[in-house]
Amino acid sequence: LLRRLFINDKRQKSFYKGEFHLKKVIAFLRSMKIGMLLLVIAAALVFSLESKEDQYVMVGDTMTLSDGCTVKVNAFSMENEAGQLDYISDITVTGKDGAAKDMTTTVNYPARFEDHTVYQQSYAYAAVLDVQTAADAPAERVLLDGASFISLDGVNGVHYMQVYGNHTVAPDGQIMPAKSMGMENPAYLVAIMTAEEQHMGLTLPDETFEVAGVYYTFRQPASYPGLSVKTQPEWVIPVLYASFAVLVLGLYLCFFNVPAALCFADGKVRAVSGKDAGDVIQQLEDKIEDMEE
Repeated sequence: LLRRLFINDKRQKSFYKGEFHLKKVIAFLRSMKIGMLLLVIAAALVFSLESKEDQYVMVGDTMTLSDGCTVKVNAFSMENEAGQLDYISDITVTGKDGAAKDMTTTVNYPARFEDHTVYQQSYAYAAVLDVQTAADAPAERVLLDGASFISLDGVNGVHYMQVYGNHTVAPDGQIMPAKSMGMENPAYLVAIMTAEEQHMGLTLPDETFEVAGVYYTFRQPASYPGLSVKTQPEWVIPVLYASFAVLVLGLYLCFFNVPAALCFADGKVRAVSGKDAGDVIQQLEDKIEDMEE
């Protein structure tokens, strides 16, 4: 009986197995209120100790987290090796100890290091502009993620406004923006500005403008990822799982471990229970008869 978790109450000459007579650990687990409390506390820890940092990161740039760890974007692709639509960032993460590690994060498969989880959250497009100080001079490439005025003297230059993913050309040659989900046929909205005048309109990739001896050429837009980094201590999730396990075990003990007592009086043994024990009482009585024999 002791091996079956019954407790010997010598004063009453009985063995008890019930909600208030089980060993302390089992009684603790049987309490649904305790299980729910642990689960709520663990969930509160998950949300209170979790921090989130979102940032768009250009290819080649580095995202620095609040604890000093870094995430550098080495490459970004919107297709997988099979040519299917996917969003893949090749990154290099550096931990608090300075150790660097190359990783990959996609929409459904985040990268994890130390207390951080790096999610591929979104993407954006940047204008790509080549600037030359002469027609035969090497080009310096600039990536523009927002409206910008590019000039060498602060007066003459190109004012970039935005990029459209698609365009149409009217019979008179005028370029008009069109709706698009991607960048299959892009067009740039720009303004050519000099000290005397300015002209605004749409231009296509690989068209070159000469402004005050400086050459500006927009190229195909470049995509770059939006990363979301969630940070939480590694022990939080195991605590949450353990609390859930305690709750499940408590429910099991509550519904499948029927409280019962074996009472010894006047040389006889009687099995009783405060619940509808049914077969349990019958099994105990049968075992008692076998022991007597």
